[in-house]
Amino acid sequence: MSDPKETGARTLTDQERAVALDDIPLPPEDLIDELDNSAASPGTDSAERKPQPMLEKEVAELDYVDGVPERRVPLQNKFRLDGQVIEEVRVLALTPAEVANILTQVETPDVYDFYAVMTKLPAAVVRGMRGQDGERVTVACYDFLPLFMKGGA
Repeated sequence: MSDPKETGARTLTDQERAVALDDIPLPPEDLIDELDNSAASPGTDSAERKPQPMLEKEVAELDYVDGVPERRVPLQNKFRLDGQVIEEVRVLALTPAEVANILTQVETPDVYDFYAVMTKLPAAVVRGMRGQDGERVTVACYDFLPLFMKGGA
């Protein structure tokens, strides 16, 4: 902490600290109804905050010379999802825009929220894959996780 002499700060007296509520000016009555005190304040618990919608930004569709960064995982145990038989899971690397969308739209994202976007499958489906299928899909997805999700910088 800096020296109070350098900053001009000083300790308040007991009299200055003891301010009556009547001494605190309030906005005019006609403006009180218009006040929006719902914004999260610095002391607000993060669980109370709502994710902000991501603004739609232009994202280019790149023509990769060696093909889109992806992995295909053939399943040993095929399953039906919405009437379709799923025989393999395609895992796509995320774009920075997709990462930003997850971080702004999911209150407390976990790896399965990222895996869901990578595979175009609901997170609950990726979580529900049994045995080696689940392991192979999540390993393929892990390779494409952003570094900060792997504990990197």
